[in-house]
Amino acid sequence: MPKCKFLYRLIRRAILGTASYDAMEKYKFWTEKGLSDLGRRYREQRQSKGYSIDDVVEIIRQKTGKYVSARAIGNIEGCKTEKPNFNTIVALAASEIITDQHGKPLSIYDFIDIASETYKSDDSKKVNHSRDKEMERLICLIKDYMRQEQINEAEFARRCLLPVKIINDILAGRLQDQGELTEQLQFGLLATVLTNPLTGQRFSNEGWIGLMKYCGFEVADTINAPSQERGNELNGVH
Repeated sequence: MPKCKFLYRLIRRAILGTASYDAMEKYKFWTEKGLSDLGRRYREQRQSKGYSIDDVVEIIRQKTGKYVSARAIGNIEGCKTEKPNFNTIVALAASEIITDQHGKPLSIYDFIDIASETYKSDDSKKVNHSRDKEMERLICLIKDYMRQEQINEAEFARRCLLPVKIINDILAGRLQDQGELTEQLQFGLLATVLTNPLTGQRFSNEGWIGLMKYCGFEVADTINAPSQERGNELNGVH
């Protein structure tokens, strides 16, 4: 690609702000859900790596020579701005805090894809997207519970005896077997915490099948229900 054309595209991306222009000549508009997912991913990986927001400010300064305020970073992590500054997103990508499942830092183009809900990781390609409506219902149950209890994903995961990664995957619309933690076992543990809006009772009274049926998932009634004890064993709880 000629250098002038490449520079033109970079300038155009910066001017467009919330509408990025990719190599396929298609617009990718940032969405509220996409920006929320990007902020959540950044916050979780920053915290898991032991960095404070002030640490990120310094990392960005060292890598780019630019200053991004802690407030701007916090606003993106908390999805407190509908139109974040494009240069701030570029700086966050340059910090290389968010990595994929192989430990490779995500690029600014990956950030744009996440913010526009078009990001495809290796894991997401394995997901059955025909269950989107069912997943939305499950996600609503989880988010309603966390909002009522005023807790975050980590605390919710602790109460369910599930790894935080699985909870974050579910909230991002990804539900799949994770080693010994099958989908049925995940539902069994979620059922011990979540409440059926129709009855006001925990789904544990109905079992994992009750939770799956409420969300609209197809259920094979011949499958043995996972036990709380099995969940405790897999999570190292005795």
